[in-house]
Amino acid sequence: MLKKSIIIFIICLVFAACERFPGHYVALNQCLQENTAVGEEILVAFAELEEYLLDENLLEGTQPSNYASLLTAVAEGRTSLSAHEVAPRVRDFWGIQEAATFGAYMRCGRELSENMSAGEASSIHRMHEVYTQMMEADDFDSPEHINALIDAISEDDFRYLLYRSAVLTVLVYMMES
Repeated sequence: MLKKSIIIFIICLVFAACERFPGHYVALNQCLQENTAVGEEILVAFAELEEYLLDENLLEGTQPSNYASLLTAVAEGRTSLSAHEVAPRVRDFWGIQEAATFGAYMRCGRELSENMSAGEASSIHRMHEVYTQMMEADDFDSPEHINALIDAISEDDFRYLLYRSAVLTVLVYMMES
């Protein structure tokens, strides 16, 4: 409980000082809050999911290579994750598992890439390109697309849960019910 309170406190501090963040961080967060059933709790839910993955040694760290290893293992069937096992440990898990949450990342990527230049939001533009490829191929969990999505996010942006959550939503999509 204390750990969750600390996570919530940190997230609140981060967004209380959001004027220090680039506009694309604030815009992406706001768009996701407005377009998911989880709303303002979306980053809290993904923080708890990431914490679960780290605690269970499924994720070795928050670097892009760690995410690529885990998601590729799940996509190839070498590792399985059950939504029913994860759900009790993650607040609003069923909300982030809804197809609308995954769709919100696609919708927000499209909207923000239309309203911001590639110079302002390069990760969002590249993520939008990958989401478009995923839609065209009707293939959301291939290792190729997973790695392309991870590669689309700059190292600077990947340091923030806001951008790692775009990868986590793919993991949630791949979980067995």
